[in-house]
Amino acid sequence: MSDHRSVRLNALALATGAALSLIVCLPAAAGQANLTGVTPGANFNQFIVKYKDGAAERSDALARKRGLDGIASAFGKLQGRALNLSHKRRMAIGYDVIRSDRELDSGAAEALIRRLAADPNIESVQADAQMHALFTPNDPLYPQQWHYYQATGGLNLPPAWDIANGSGVTVAVIDSGILGHADLNANLVAGYDFVSSTSAGNGGSGDGNGRDADPTDSSNVQHGTHVAGTIAATTNNGVGVAGVAFGAKVSPLRVLGNGGYGSLSDIADAIVWASGAAVPGVPANANPAKVINLSLGGGGACDAVYQNAINTAVSRGTVLAIAAGNSNSDVSGFRPANCANVIAIAANDIGGNRAYYSNYGAGIDVTAPGGETAVTGEGVLSTVGGGSYGWYQGTSMAAPHVAGVAALILGRVNKTPAEVESILKSTARALPGACAGGCGAGIVNAAAAVNAVSPQAPALYAIYKQGASAKTEVHALNGADGYQSFLAHTATALSQTGADQSWLFDLGDYNGDGVKDLYSIAKQGASGRTEVHVLNGADGYQSFLGHIATGLSQTGNNAGWLFNVGDYNRDGKLDLYAIARQGASGKTEVHVLNGADGFQTFLTHTATALSQTGAGNDWAFDVADYNRDGVLDLYAFSKQGASGKTEVHVLNGADGYQSFLTHLATGLHQTGSDLSWTFDLGDYNGDGTLDLYAIARQGGSGRTEAHVLDGAGSFQNFSAHIATALQRTGSDGSWLFLIGQR
Repeated sequence: MSDHRSVRLNALALATGAALSLIVCLPAAAGQANLTGVTPGANFNQFIVKYKDGAAERSDALARKRGLDGIASAFGKLQGRALNLSHKRRMAIGYDVIRSDRELDSGAAEALIRRLAADPNIESVQADAQMHALFTPNDPLYPQQWHYYQATGGLNLPPAWDIANGSGVTVAVIDSGILGHADLNANLVAGYDFVSSTSAGNGGSGDGNGRDADPTDSSNVQHGTHVAGTIAATTNNGVGVAGVAFGAKVSPLRVLGNGGYGSLSDIADAIVWASGAAVPGVPANANPAKVINLSLGGGGACDAVYQNAINTAVSRGTVLAIAAGNSNSDVSGFRPANCANVIAIAANDIGGNRAYYSNYGAGIDVTAPGGETAVTGEGVLSTVGGGSYGWYQGTSMAAPHVAGVAALILGRVNKTPAEVESILKSTARALPGACAGGCGAGIVNAAAAVNAVSPQAPALYAIYKQGASAKTEVHALNGADGYQSFLAHTATALSQTGADQSWLFDLGDYNGDGVKDLYSIAKQGASGRTEVHVLNGADGYQSFLGHIATGLSQTGNNAGWLFNVGDYNRDGKLDLYAIARQGASGKTEVHVLNGADGFQTFLTHTATALSQTGAGNDWAFDVADYNRDGVLDLYAFSKQGASGKTEVHVLNGADGYQSFLTHLATGLHQTGSDLSWTFDLGDYNGDGTLDLYAIARQGGSGRTEAHVLDGAGSFQNFSAHIATALQRTGSDGSWLFLIGQR
């Protein structure tokens, strides 16, 4: 469904302009009523007032009190309940904090702001709204990981985490193998031990055998464990450190044995195998990597062995992030960083300078934090053996930062290795410190890189059936900023529609003007029928395009009947899908009313392959083309799936819903039998596949949350976990959510 292109300004609130300021312009003598942050569901008892220069209220407490008392008295009479306003304090910037003696809901808060702004002595008023934290890991050692967040030398990672975590991406760490670590194990997938030498000297396996399926770091080098932790340490688990792409998985490939040495032939085979290509004598790779990290190398020109292995991996779509080397020399003399088709990475220190040891030169692509351990706390902190953590330095530490950001990018959108390199370069920032010799495009900027590949998510429409305006309200959350602001707050032409399920809603273009209209389905219509009342999207739902008593009788006030709109017979008119969960046939039934004749006749009455699904809130439904055959299929969401997960069961529209196209236990736990969780479909990441929006109305963040399951991965992985700008919205039927694009 396409986003609304125009929303009329109305008495409840205003659609945002380009700056999303929601500033109401009153007559010249009055001040500005800034409604930013006055969100539905929130309560307010503090307001920020700026008195005009020269107003007595700025310097005279008694004058200020008289003014506030007068406003409170007038406001209280309008509200039918007394209100007291008091001055709390003067702010450093000259504004005043005003407090009310009781909390006001969003409607009353807006009315008070307008009343305060009407005072000719007041220049501006706004709510003292509560802010909320962006994602910050609760890992206790995270504050010491300056290399993620520090403004001068860090990766600018925290803002990237608000929209990406690398979910669905495997990163191969070709290194010394892995040591078990409680802060890393959950993000490991199977790897392989490619060390072929059984020598007791440098490069030997240390485990007494050659290649096998156990990538344990038998030589106790620990280097690979540190690199792996930087990429994907388990994060927000209250333990240890955080990882750059904590939603990704690491496949450890052991190529470095005793002393941290390894052979070129083993490394080349590991590169090829990591990408999913075959290696003689080695089982097929069950976890092909989208990214390879190589924090290793040696002197010399790039040779054919390295280059051919790299070309094989790149041809399969795998990105190679390679450490430039620690010799304070030109990277042109160090392989494999000097090979073609790779990302060669220099290291910077906490001050944003090229680290003293880092290689440099025209062959460097980007720089990333590598740290310096000479000063405590200025190295890179990550996982090491024995369940511990250690500070390391080197371009070996810089490379996994970049590999992790590549995983964040690829978790959002599929890109070629060349495209990933271009994104990292074009979004990098100049080193704020010194870089003699050349540091490529600059320090990788994780947030900028992720934002560059983040398609605009569709708008999220929150339908408030019990609006404070005494209307059914539409509050549209902005997908472009991860639902952190509102595109519009609209009091529609429809009165309040209750907190039960006697009214349901969907979006669709009713009159063919290219704007999505709001279908309001009255299941208990006064006509004795199920009715469809269509609100005009082109004028912000201020008028009706149709009031229609359909060919379907009344359908109750519980969830026994659910409704969607879609073009069933492909005639260009949206039809009405009536889902009878307690069908007389003993099945869940689909009854489709014909949009071409105003929903007066039925296009089908179908007993589906799905058994009866009750009248509670443990099942939800939608219609969309799952298998891209041009026919709308029926998505049945089982919130209390027998698998212990929220499940998606898709019935085949091409055979009248007589067979299932898929049964999927999603990556989401069971979501209960009330309305604390609701569901809709939309293309969140712009990959052309419908994703599953799971809306947690009672989110643990204190907000209504959007958790998006990736449709391309059969809803097994999350594309996003978002605490929206909308506060919690309860577990009854007073709020309903729709995605503004399909």
